[in-house]
Amino acid sequence: AAILIQTNACAKTFGVDLAEVPSSAPRMVGNLTKQGGSFKSWNSRWFELRGERLYYFKNKKDASVGVEKAKGDVPLHGATVENGDQDSGKKFCLKIVTSGRTYFVAAQSQDDKQSWAQTLLQCIQYHLNESGQW
Repeated sequence: AAILIQTNACAKTFGVDLAEVPSSAPRMVGNLTKQGGSFKSWNSRWFELRGERLYYFKNKKDASVGVEKAKGDVPLHGATVENGDQDSGKKFCLKIVTSGRTYFVAAQSQDDKQSWAQTLLQCIQYHLNESGQW
C-alpha cells in the first residue's frame, strides 16, 4: 500500500507550508510496478516522491541509502498524469507523460492508484502555483 507522507492539502490542514518541507523529504512512498523503457517488462519498484521528482529504486532497502541508489527518476516538470489502464493493458495503471518519455506504473489497488494520482497531480500543481513556473 502507498503511504502518503504529506500533500499540499494535508499540509494546509495542519498549518504547514510545503515550501518549508525540504524537497529531499519524501512526500509519498510505496511499491508500484513499473514498465521498463527499452524492454517492456514490468518490475516491482519502490517509489518516493521528493520535491518535483518521482524516484524509483530496486527496493526499499536501496531507497534508505538515498537518491544516489535510485534506478531512475521521473521529472514532473510539465508532466501530466492520466489513466493508463487501456494503453498499458494493466489494471490500476497510471500513465505519466513527461517531455522526454511516457512512464507506466501500476498500483496494487484502485485506492492506491487514486492516492498516487491525486498526490502527483497536487505536487505538479503546487510547484506551478508556488513559482508560476518550474
